[in-house]
Amino acid sequence: MKYTIVVSSLFIILSSCNSITDKQPQKPTNELVERFKPFLHGVWIQADYIDDIAKTKSPFKSSEKLTFISEMIIDTSNVATDSMLINIALGNHEGSDFILYFKQGKTPMSLLTGIRGFELESDSYELGYEINNYDTTLILYHYKKNQKLLDKTKYIRVIEVSHNRSLEDGFQYMVNKKLITGSYLVTDSTDKERLVQMTSEGVVKGLPGIETYYVITDFVASEDSSDVICFDIQTDTQNCYAFKINGDTITLFKAPINETDTLFNAGHALYKFLKQH
Repeated sequence: MKYTIVVSSLFIILSSCNSITDKQPQKPTNELVERFKPFLHGVWIQADYIDDIAKTKSPFKSSEKLTFISEMIIDTSNVATDSMLINIALGNHEGSDFILYFKQGKTPMSLLTGIRGFELESDSYELGYEINNYDTTLILYHYKKNQKLLDKTKYIRVIEVSHNRSLEDGFQYMVNKKLITGSYLVTDSTDKERLVQMTSEGVVKGLPGIETYYVITDFVASEDSSDVICFDIQTDTQNCYAFKINGDTITLFKAPINETDTLFNAGHALYKFLKQH
């Protein structure tokens, strides 16, 4: 059956809504531009979400970890001024942006941003980095009006920036890598078997008539609590299924129609994906 999925505005419009920028000009600081460029460049995902989804094996359960900015695309390859615009995902539900200023923050490894608090306008944010064992982590620092650090969020670099990438690519890549990527022996409801490969880029090889898969990670507007995977999403041949991961097995069920649909809990499996080692 078809399961209608509305892909959020995050993947369509990146900067036309919910802008959180403060566009005050700053004096050029070329030394900071050159120093920060290699550390900032990349697609960044909220680290605690990635850690959590590896444990829960459930995008729905781990969606509680998605707070404020869940992903950032930072392309420093053509920075020529004292500031730059960074595209972001807000809770993985919609797109926005903010301005990063190449002006020293409260630490030697942080920069000022144009982000202001939604609840308290006096709150401020800085973007910095840490290096541990040659791995770079981005840090979003949240300060109160009295300059006291309220909290900080860590981000890990997942893929390189390219002109043909959309804001969702990095997020999908990591979710796929943690949950789905691999070779499987797939058994359908008639006990027919076939070997199938699922890549981190969302490509399917070995399932006749199916080219791509897409794991749903945005539950803000959803009324059900099932994890859902869609094949050939937003095409005439789209098919979506609820799924559950148990060890090396991914089981696909008929997608629930609503919260009272008991087919998922009743265990009416349509496909079983057994990971091959």
